[in-house]
Amino acid sequence: MNAKTNLLGAIARYNSKKNRSDSDKVEILSAIEELEDTNPNPCPMEKKELLDGDWQLLYTSSKSLLGLNNIPLVEIENIYQSIHTSTKKIYNIVEIKGLPLLDSVMVVIASLKVESEKKAGVKFERTIVTLKNWLKYLSPQDIITQVSNKKNIFPLDIKINRALENMTNANGWLEITYLDHDLRISRGNQGNIFVLSKI
Repeated sequence: MNAKTNLLGAIARYNSKKNRSDSDKVEILSAIEELEDTNPNPCPMEKKELLDGDWQLLYTSSKSLLGLNNIPLVEIENIYQSIHTSTKKIYNIVEIKGLPLLDSVMVVIASLKVESEKKAGVKFERTIVTLKNWLKYLSPQDIITQVSNKKNIFPLDIKINRALENMTNANGWLEITYLDHDLRISRGNQGNIFVLSKI
């Protein structure tokens, strides 16, 4: 079994469990480190043709993202990240299942600044939360087009200005530690790990 297959298998087992143990996380982290050692693209920020596009989150160690599932009557369906190197933008899209007719989508838009061959600075600029029905939401690319063409999205559309930057973690960085044609591993400035599959 190769390192990539090993990691995907560990993530599939982890995601299928309701009660997850520390040993499950250790298995994934070990598989991640093993795959990172075989990274076929050691200068991932230069591989725009691989970076660009829509990615679906398979696994994260981020407690803030995982905490969304602890909100009553709310369930995360899917999390996507769309990278547009030509416009230096990242779109993080969270599909949220709630009460009937209240399914929502959250979009967090950030600017991207290459800092090294592996690392990019990330500055969060805008957060949008709305009902899928209001936007007639179909797909990540569909909502990216809509938020790019509209000045404001009802009911919640927050542009992160300097005042908000001082109160929130509006700036950070992302280091890509593994990249191939359909899998990416990234590590963030808060120690979080993200494993994503290209769609």
